[in-house]
This record gives sequence, C-alpha cells and structure tokens, in this order.
Amino acid sequence: MTLRAAHAELRGPIRNGVAAVQAFGQLLRSPKVGPRQLGRALPDVLQGAWELSRALGELPAVFEVVLPPPIGSAVTAALSTARDRTASFAALLEAHGDKPVEARRRLELEGAAIRLSRELEGALCTIDFAVAASSPRVVSLALGDLLRERKPPPALVLVPVVLDGPATLVVDVDPMLVTGLLDVATACLEPDAVRGAVRLEVRASEGRAVLRLHRIPRETMTPAPAPARPPLLHGRAAKTTPPAAAAPVAFSFPVRVRLAELEQLARAVVAHFGMTLSSEGGVVTLVI
Repeated sequence: MTLRAAHAELRGPIRNGVAAVQAFGQLLRSPKVGPRQLGRALPDVLQGAWELSRALGELPAVFEVVLPPPIGSAVTAALSTARDRTASFAALLEAHGDKPVEARRRLELEGAAIRLSRELEGALCTIDFAVAASSPRVVSLALGDLLRERKPPPALVLVPVVLDGPATLVVDVDPMLVTGLLDVATACLEPDAVRGAVRLEVRASEGRAVLRLHRIPRETMTPAPAPARPPLLHGRAAKTTPPAAAAPVAFSFPVRVRLAELEQLARAVVAHFGMTLSSEGGVVTLVI
C-alpha cells in the first residue's frame, strides 16, 4: 500500500478523532453545557479517541517503508508521541466512566483536551509532511498565490503575516511541503504569536527563493511596494501574475505548539530535498 493510499484510508478516523477531541474541549469551556450533558458526550469522545490512537499507530509502519530513513524515523517518533498522548487521554476518559462531569474534574478534562488538540494539529501537519515527502507533486506557483490560497486549520489561532518582497516570484514546489515548512518556521519564532505579527521577507538568490521570518508589532504591518522588475530565478526571468487591484498581500499562519518531533521532521525534510532551515537572532530562514 502506498503512503497516499494509507493516508486516504485512515484520513476518516484521524480527522474524526481530532474533531471529537476539539469539540469536547469546546463543550467543556461552554458555561451553557452542564455536567450531565458532558457525561452523555463522553462515550462518543472516548470511541473517537481510541480510533484515533489506533490510526496513528498504523501509519508509521507504512512511513518506514516508503520514506528515506531520516524522514521515516522522524515521522514515526512524532506520531508515536501523538498516539501515546491520545491513548492517555482516552484512558483518562475511560477512568471517569459515565458519571456527571463536576467542576474540578471538568477543569482537568478541559486542560487535557486543549493540550491534546494542539498536539494533534502537529500530528496532522506531520502526516501532511510525510505524504508530500513520499511523492512530491511539484507545481509552478507565484509565492503570493501559494500563501493566500492555503487553508489553515480552523481550530487554531492565526497570526497575521505581511509579505515583504515580490509576491509574483514563481517557485517550483509541492505546496503542501512548503506551507508545512513555513508553519514550522513560524512556530520556531519564540515571542508570543498571538500578540504580534510576522514579516515574511522574500528574495531570489542564486536561483532559489530565500524566505526570512521575524516578529513585528501587529500595528506596524504594512506591505512593501511591488518590485519594479521581476527577479531572476533558475537563470531566467521569473514569471509574474497581475497584482490584485491595490490589495495588500496579507495572509495568516496557524499558531502551532513548537513540538520537538515536528521540528526534527522539518529539518529531515529540508535536508533530503536540498533546502535549508535555520534560526538565529530571532530570525528564521527557509531557502527553497
């Protein structure tokens, strides 16, 4: 079975399990939902958590076969952690039984659901990485279009990003691979993402696209003017796309938990595909 086929087969249980945990966290935070209502929701959440744990446990065997060893090992480590934490959450629910969820227990479950939701979003990013790395689907896209068209997970907080550089720079990439790397790069920025914003500086250098990310105060967000001429990429003039009528290039990245396993995977991916990912002095640089 190919990795994309295995991913397609297990996508349902994975998405359902993540959605069940996230929805349960929202119920726990709602003052309109009482202890008995929460108790009635527990069996469905428990079933979804166990199915998710099983699905996360089945994928690594496929990864180890179809991915280069450094990437396969990093994926296995990341998903094994997510599987174990999901199983621990399911065991916590199972131990509670069908009793009403009282105040103290409610706070405990809420904290566990929030932590697991964030970690599972990292697991989903890991799976997307693995699928893209197993058989990249390279297309030519203007960088601005690539960033605007991506759809971050709705459950995550988003940090605003302003593009400083040529939005018309065309890159030959797998969109899933590059946007996942940019998510990880954003997570590597240390300051609180919710209160700030990110400036993404873009330039062409020696036939490659260099992307530099750093924090800025949200109120200072102003897009840079469009370049007078398209840059050179791979020894030729980069293709351009007509800019939208006076529309700033603005988009968002999800605020992810910085998981060591996810960062390890990102570094294995960039090394395998001849890219670089580095962090120094509050600036994260991705060269693709």
